[in-house]
Amino acid sequence: MKISAIVPLYNGEKYILDTLKHLERQIYPLHEIIVVNDCSTDRSAEIVDTFIANSRIKTSHIINDRNSGVSYSRNRGIRESSGEAILFMDADDLAHNRLTQSHVELWENVQFRQRWVLSHSAFQQMNEQGEVLEGVFRFKQVSPEEILGYEIVRNYVYLSGTIVDKEAILAVGGFDEKLTHCEDWDLWLRLAVRGGFLYHDDPLVLIRRHNNNASSTIESVTAGERRVLEKYDASFLQEAISKRKLPEEKNIVDYVSVMYRLERWELGYDMISKLLNIQPDSISGYLFKGMYEVHQREFKKAILTFQKALAIDSKRCEILNNLGACYLSLKNSAEAKKYLFRASELLPNYMDANKNLLIINANTGETPHFTWRELRPVLLTYS
Repeated sequence: MKISAIVPLYNGEKYILDTLKHLERQIYPLHEIIVVNDCSTDRSAEIVDTFIANSRIKTSHIINDRNSGVSYSRNRGIRESSGEAILFMDADDLAHNRLTQSHVELWENVQFRQRWVLSHSAFQQMNEQGEVLEGVFRFKQVSPEEILGYEIVRNYVYLSGTIVDKEAILAVGGFDEKLTHCEDWDLWLRLAVRGGFLYHDDPLVLIRRHNNNASSTIESVTAGERRVLEKYDASFLQEAISKRKLPEEKNIVDYVSVMYRLERWELGYDMISKLLNIQPDSISGYLFKGMYEVHQREFKKAILTFQKALAIDSKRCEILNNLGACYLSLKNSAEAKKYLFRASELLPNYMDANKNLLIINANTGETPHFTWRELRPVLLTYS
């Protein structure tokens, strides 16, 4: 398998050399590396050219005529590539030296090769200094028929370290250059309609977290998610989610979470109410019922609903946070602190709970932060 690595670059002088060296050290050699420089104004170009002069891997340095964005840069790299598969790698992330070898083994051992369009792996995070952070972000192998439903609910595929069949990516039109956020997720959804995703459970890539990809973008990402989901009608989304080999309760709850993100609150609430009539012990049912009540600003009702969930599982951090946020909305800081401290104690890097505690301690008067979906097993770090 000939693999072309595409690295979009904009003012990445601090990390680009390390990223390229890790690509060069792959046990299964890359066919080529293509760096697409989006008019960097720092020393990035000089660093890349020096690497090329000494590299044993064919490396191209393409410079855009004008600053055109990361999606344009990736699409240009795809068009210029000569491999049969594309490895995406951001200019500050690092590939394990077994990354390409592990992915190729996945592709070689799978039956019905044409049913699969992408391979990805577990990953870890690191800070700006390259220190690996605690926790491994994992998914699981699912069938081609299931992956679209999983991806609609939440993006499980991190861009860096993912390998995509070039023919498939060209067939679905590449990255949507009109999107400024969630452009990778948008592409994964279109690819998931076409075929399955292979998964390797070893963490084969390190994702760098720093202030340039921090929480200032969270609102923009949320808006970007909605823009992507709005490309599909509700019946399409529901059908895809229901194809997952999961309990019916889970598929219903996850579909409701998507409807909430699309501001289809009444539709989602109707489904949750029906679920709770059938399964009155559904923690997730109470969580999403409470979210609807928060949206309606019925905080006293939401408190009662969240407490029903907490009576079933006292360690659900999103419920603890939302209870605290409800009390904070009702100006009851003392009661809010009890739940928020517990959430922060269980998950020290839980952003919403920590922000809410800061609101209380600094008396900022800021609007409380609610968590609008179920938490991941391991939380992303944003700074």
